[in-house]
Amino acid sequence: MSLLTVYRVDKRDFLEGVTIESANQFQILNPNGSEQIEHIFERCRPESKPKRIGSLFLFEDLIVAKKHWSKMADSKLYEIQIESSSIQHRGDMRLVDEAFLCADQSCIESCANRYWSGIETTTPRMELLVTSASISKLISADQDERRRFLLNWPPA
Repeated sequence: MSLLTVYRVDKRDFLEGVTIESANQFQILNPNGSEQIEHIFERCRPESKPKRIGSLFLFEDLIVAKKHWSKMADSKLYEIQIESSSIQHRGDMRLVDEAFLCADQSCIESCANRYWSGIETTTPRMELLVTSASISKLISADQDERRRFLLNWPPA
């Protein structure tokens, strides 16, 4: 087993060393049609994979985490250490984003099936689904820094 450094964006305050789980607020924080998208992703989910709702989402890449952090007011950016064996799913978040652009259900199902298969887009933004993780350190809770990152982020 190997230790990985990954990242978490969260509105909650945590101390170093604390083990965290999902706040189960995904639908509250993502209300814009996400219920329909998540319902289709859940319907396409293989039994061997965890449910997205209820999972703790982590980011492999610090820049991707910072982009997500920049869009979430009053949030904090944390560094996390996890065992690679604790990863229940590794999926490309861009496929979830693509699903919101779909005009019909078959397009959303295609995105979901690719997501659950672990297929990556040409410019992936990988998210890791785990049950829990331990905080290594707080990277930033500075809201001015968060806003500056959002304003200076190149369009992707």
